[in-house]
This record gives sequence, structure tokens and C-alpha cells, in this order.
Amino acid sequence: MRGSIPGYLRPHVERIEAYRREISLDLYLRSSGERTVGDRTIHGRYPELNDGRLFQTALEAGDLTYARALLSMFITSRLVDANDHLVAARLGTVVAYDGGEKVPIGRALAAWRAASTDDERRRIGTALVPGLEQLAAAQRQWLDEYGSIRAALRFRTQSELVSAVYGDVRAWLRHAETYLASTRDGFLREAAEWQRRDGRGRTTTFTAFPIRGVPLPAGAVASDSAVRRTAATWGFGAEAQRIPIDLVPRPGKLAGALCGRIDPPRDVRVTSQPTGDSFEYVLLLHEFGHGLHFTVGPDRPFDLFGDDQAITEGFGITFGTVASEPGWLREFAGVTFDDESLARMRFGDMLSARLQAIHVLYEYKVFSGAIDYEKEFVEIYRRETGIEISPHLALTRMLFFLGLQPFYALALYQAYGFRDALWQRLTEVAGETWYANARCHPLLADLFRTACERDLTGMFGTLNAPMPTAGAPR
Repeated sequence: MRGSIPGYLRPHVERIEAYRREISLDLYLRSSGERTVGDRTIHGRYPELNDGRLFQTALEAGDLTYARALLSMFITSRLVDANDHLVAARLGTVVAYDGGEKVPIGRALAAWRAASTDDERRRIGTALVPGLEQLAAAQRQWLDEYGSIRAALRFRTQSELVSAVYGDVRAWLRHAETYLASTRDGFLREAAEWQRRDGRGRTTTFTAFPIRGVPLPAGAVASDSAVRRTAATWGFGAEAQRIPIDLVPRPGKLAGALCGRIDPPRDVRVTSQPTGDSFEYVLLLHEFGHGLHFTVGPDRPFDLFGDDQAITEGFGITFGTVASEPGWLREFAGVTFDDESLARMRFGDMLSARLQAIHVLYEYKVFSGAIDYEKEFVEIYRRETGIEISPHLALTRMLFFLGLQPFYALALYQAYGFRDALWQRLTEVAGETWYANARCHPLLADLFRTACERDLTGMFGTLNAPMPTAGAPR
């Protein structure tokens, strides 16, 4: 963070920047598919940063922002073998269809999500079960290794670690509960209507509706061009040109998108997997929004060390939401969708916000002690979304984020509250179509800078908004 650096960190600033640069570049190259195997030698070059001592010092000093960042270094340096084993399990797991055809589990999951009928989903879902059971065993092994790493820091449960580095999270748990309860009936009615329109049942083992994009018509503006023009309209044209966008399809490339803050503000990159539908704009605007934040906000890489992930994700979610606005779609993407398509996109946003609340509550229950996590996973999805989801997916999302932060679900849920406050402030400053003019530039530039100096509470204050205590994300 920018400002006064604690004495115990001051001698390590340049080494922290070098370490983060190597880690971030390695992650980016693996995510873009340009590198298939991670560099296992990185962590061994920085033992004084990832041996846990600096983490304990930050914790004892009450510097929780730095404690979380140093904890990430400790944990990721010790998860190298476990991560490799889990990746090998994913690559080595195959699914045998009833006709005898064998395909990698990733391709089978993609086929299940794309299936157009319940019968097809049921057929693929039945074939998926043995593969998912095999993968679940590897996930449990990863989780056991993570628990051993946490125990080395003398935290018995994940909830103890969460309390140590986030403070008391009970107010946010109550907020998530209130949000879900107050919006449940309306959401379930709308979900059932979308399932009816799409010809999807709700009682088969693998029935679920993904957050679907709307297919793009011929002539739609390329996503990278639309995003760069948007940034230029906001007054960040020069900064946008410094951020490369990688849309090249490669084997092993991340299915979604990623912003690599390799050496901010000088080296920030975005990689994304084109989807051919409206969600492509959402993904790219989200990650490019991170890119603008990391290019405009910091003076040096250390200014982002310990930054609040809820703020970072809040910027991304705000800009991703722009891609569902009909005015933006017409002006920047060159497309006009009908009312049903726009409603589908709004429902996708509503579902995404709801999933963050679900995972805050579900993961904290898992973190707090021995529960039947598969049963809890199925029940909370059934109650809050109407989806009958496979219990074999109970660990998938949680493990993806657990290697980054001990409770990333909380940051993502908080980010939607930040999105609401930021959207309101941008509208006050630059009008309902703030995303289509330059009047938002001074505010955004100031917020990008301020985010390097303040925590979430401070940023809500900057927006003249109270911290959320009840109610639903926008």
C-alpha cells in the first residue's frame, strides 16, 4: 500500500516487488497457455519472504492488509506439489460416454453445460459421475495438504485463520443471510421462468443453468476494440494502449480471463478466451478494468501489495456490468439485443451476485468445522437457486480461490456492494450513461489512486456511501 511502510517491511520492499513480479508472470503465462508448467524454482529464491515469519510479525502488529498478502506468499510457496498433483488429476481424468467414446473431463463438462435438452444433460451427467468422483478424491488430497500448511501456522480450523486475517466477519455473514432471504421468492420465480423458457428441468442430477451469454450477431465489434474504445472514451486512451490484450486460443488456456499485474504500472497484461457471446464483453471489460486500476493507481508495484481484493474486484464487476447496458452495447459493441436477451443478461448478473452470497455462507460453514459439505452444498443451492447441483462439485470453486486467499468468497460478495456504491456515485457525477462519456474520468482516476491507500471502509467513505448492512446488490 502507498504511504508509510512499517519498519519490519521496509528492508524487504524491493525483494517483495521482485517476488511478486516472478509469481505474477508465471501465473499469467500459465493462464494464457503460453507456459504449460509453472516455474517451481521461484519460491526458493525468496525464503525470507515466504517462511511465515513476516506474516506473524504483520499479524502481531495488527497490519491485516499486509498479513493477508504475506500469508498468500507462505501458502502458495508450499502448495506447489499439491497444485501440480491436482492439475495432473484434472488432465488425466477421462469420461466414457455410453457409446464407448472417451474424452477429457474438461471437454465433457463443457458439453454438459452446452447441452440443449434434459435428456442430453442426463446422458452426459451420468457419464461424468465416475470422473468427478475420481477428481473429488484428488481435491480432498489437496485440501488435506492445505490443512497441514495452515496447521504449521498454528491455526486449527480455516475459520480461525479467517478471523485472524479478516477480523470479525459475522456482520457480513448476517448481511448475506438477509440478502438471500429477502430476495429468495422473487429470484426463484424468475429462475423457474427461465428454466421453463429454455426447456430445462430442475430435478435431474446435473441440471443447472449457467450464466449464459447471448450469441453475438454478425458484424459485432471485436471485444478488444470495444473495450479499448470504452477506455479511451473515459479518458484513459493512453493507458489502455499500454495494456496488451491476448485473445489467441491455445491448448491449456484459462477458460475465462485474467489480468496479470506483473510490474504495475508498467507491465500489466490481459488474457481472455473469446466466447462468441455477450459474456465475452463482460469478461474482458472486467479484466481490462483491473488493468486500468493497476496502470493508473500505483506509482510502483509495492503500492498494490496488501490492496483490498474487494475493492479490486469491485472495479472489475462495475466495468463488467457496463457490458449489459443496452446503450453501451449499441455504441461500443455495435449490437442491439431484444428485450428478452437483455433480461437474460440482467438475470445472469443477479445469479452471479446470488452465488457470491451463497458461497460466503457455504464456505464459512465448511471452514468452521466438520460438516457433510456435499449435503450442505446441494441443500443451499436447492434452497437459494432452485438448481439441483451435483454434490461432486462441492469443492471445485472453493479450492480454486483458496489457493489465492483464505476467504476470497467474502471479497467477491463485498465487491458487489462496492459496485452498487460506485455505480451510484458515477451516475451522480456523469449521468445515467456515465460509461459513454469522459465526465467519469476525474472520479475514476482519483479512485484508482485512492485504492492504493485505503481499505474497503475508507473507499465507501470516499464514495459518500455507508458500508452495506442489509439489502441486495444492484
